[in-house]
Amino acid sequence: MKPEIDPNLLRELVDYDPDTGLFVWRERGQRHIQGDQPVAIWNSQWAGKPAFTTPTDGGYLRGSIFNVDYKAHRVAWAIHHGVWPENEIDHINRVKTDNRMCNLRDVDRQTNQDNMEPQWDSYEMRYIGFQRGRFRVRIRIRGKRRYFGSYETIEKAKAARDVAEKLKK
Repeated sequence: MKPEIDPNLLRELVDYDPDTGLFVWRERGQRHIQGDQPVAIWNSQWAGKPAFTTPTDGGYLRGSIFNVDYKAHRVAWAIHHGVWPENEIDHINRVKTDNRMCNLRDVDRQTNQDNMEPQWDSYEMRYIGFQRGRFRVRIRIRGKRRYFGSYETIEKAKAARDVAEKLKK
């Protein structure tokens, strides 16, 4: 588990605007960086610039503080509320880069998943997901989640799903 920075220290390092959801790096001093020259270099390169702008593979925004990556929505919560979230942070409008405080809520996993965008509208796509450019088949059999492969085409995935469903009976 990654170390959680004290929210007060976060407030010294980065400004967060709860109305826009945007972050800006603040100037750092000797307390945060050792030596005059490194402080001057860091401040000239980063202070006043946007922070937490790097996208994750999952589509969220992240940034690094003292060589540890943090997701922007969790940092926003910690800065705004003065404590780290107890659970998962849900983006109410389902836009993963919208870190305005009115769009964030601290919820349990099930509530967060209930608010997820459905991957497929069609009943035809049950048990089929799309990840990293491939169609993946997963199905529960006797209470256990089983993986039935990754396929280049939807037709192959549907065929694998149909075989898996027969095993279910």
